[in-house]
Amino acid sequence: MNGGCYGNIEKKNNCINSNDIYNLHGCILYHLSKEDVLIVYFSPGENSKVDIASSCSVTQINGENIGIIHALTNQINKYVKGDVFSIKTLEKYSGDINKVVKKAKQEQDKLTRPAISNKLENLDEYEIIFVGYPIWWGDMPQVMYSFFDEYDFSDKIIIPYSTSEF
Repeated sequence: MNGGCYGNIEKKNNCINSNDIYNLHGCILYHLSKEDVLIVYFSPGENSKVDIASSCSVTQINGENIGIIHALTNQINKYVKGDVFSIKTLEKYSGDINKVVKKAKQEQDKLTRPAISNKLENLDEYEIIFVGYPIWWGDMPQVMYSFFDEYDFSDKIIIPYSTSEF
């Protein structure tokens, strides 16, 4: 790749040189327009039976308790100014972290597809979709598989981001 926004980014064996990843990242952000960018995320704290302030996946920003993945979503959205969609599970997770860990492992072992209670009505309007979630047992939560099963992502650019949980 050379010329235009990409400058002199080297590409070898279909891979971009790690020194140039920031140039590519800047180029992607430069070309984003808020009309075609969606940020989708799943936050355990927003899908549990406990107040988010008590959740294990919470941070505090400007005195406000917020889920870590939600905070990361907000940081991304500062740059891309897209629409934001929070995935909500039909069944809430426990407020007890040990029970959440156990349930997440059971869901993964059984390849469960938890039901999603809210729907994204206009996916066809977006070209670029950021997808955020915590890592549970070395993988994304099973509800993310439910999300990916439900929609057609053909011809979409998917940019995943995650946080580590357990």
